[in-house]
Amino acid sequence: MRDGDFIEELRRRCQATPAKIAFADSDDPRIFEVASRMLTEGSVREVVMLTKKVTTLAAAHQYGHDLARFKGRVKWASDSALPTPARLELAAEMLAKGQIDAVLGGNIATTAEVIRAGISGVGLSPGVRTVSGAFILHRLSKATDGSTQTYLFADCGVVIAPTVRQLADIATESVKTWRQLFPSNEAIVSFLSFSTKGSAAHEAATRMAEATALFKAQHPEVTCDGELQFDAAFDPAIGQRKAPGSPVPGRTNCFIFPDLGAGNIAYKITQRLGGFEAYGPILQGMAKPFNDLSRGATVSDILASAYITLARRANAG
Repeated sequence: MRDGDFIEELRRRCQATPAKIAFADSDDPRIFEVASRMLTEGSVREVVMLTKKVTTLAAAHQYGHDLARFKGRVKWASDSALPTPARLELAAEMLAKGQIDAVLGGNIATTAEVIRAGISGVGLSPGVRTVSGAFILHRLSKATDGSTQTYLFADCGVVIAPTVRQLADIATESVKTWRQLFPSNEAIVSFLSFSTKGSAAHEAATRMAEATALFKAQHPEVTCDGELQFDAAFDPAIGQRKAPGSPVPGRTNCFIFPDLGAGNIAYKITQRLGGFEAYGPILQGMAKPFNDLSRGATVSDILASAYITLARRANAG
C-alpha cells in the first residue's frame, strides 16, 4: 500500500463490516466530528455515547454537528451525567457483555483511568498478564517503486521496566495486533538491546535474551530473535555479520524494546526525524478492543485510532 493508504485501507475494512463503537468521553467537540464523519461514511453501524444526551446534543449543535439526524444510529448508554471513571467502567461492562464491539477513550480521561477500567471490566487476554502500548510507524519508502515501510514498536506507553515475563507478553500481544491490522503480512519479531548475542555482558541484555527464549517457547510458529542491536535487526548485511544465521535481519516488522524509555524515545525520533506517521497508542493486552487516546489527539488522530480499534476486533480474544 502507498503512503497514506494504511488508514484508507482500515476505513474500507470498517465499511465492509461496520460495527458498534463507544466513545467514553463523548462530550468533546473532537468526538462530535469523528462520530459524524464515521456515521456519514458508513465505517460504523452505531455510535454509543457515554455522556448525558441532552447536554451532548446541545453541545454538538453549538459546534455545527446535528447528531440527532442520525436517529437510531447514535445511542446513549446512560442519561445521567456520569463522572469520567464511571463512563469508562460502563463502557467496559458493555464491551464485556457484547453490547458493543469496541471502546475508545482517553481524549479526556488519563491513560491510568482507561487501563484500570479495561482491566476490571473487560479483563486481559487469555494467558497474558500485561497491558502495553504499541505504535504503528508508517511512511513512503525511499525506494522509487511507491512501496511503504511499516513497523510496530512496543512498549511505548505503559510498562516502565518490564520483566522477562512482561516482555514476552508484550511481544505476544504485538504479534496479535500486527496480525489483526496486517493479516496478509507475517509478523517477524526482534527483541532489542544495546547488545547482540552476548556482545555485552549486562543484566539488561541478558533479560532480553531470556525474554526471546521464553517467547520462542510460547510461540514456536513466530519468526523471532534477540537480543539484537537495532542495526543488526534492521540491516541484513550488518545482521549477518553480528548475528550469523539469524532469521530476522532486514525482515523485522515488530520491534520489542527493553523498557519504556527506549520505546517511547525511539518512536518519537522515528516520527520526527524519520518522517514516519505514528499511529497510536494502541492499548494491547485487553481481551477485547478497549483503546486509549492521547488527550492532545487531533480529530485525524482520533479517527485513525477508531479505525485501528475497530479493525482489531478480528480475533480479539
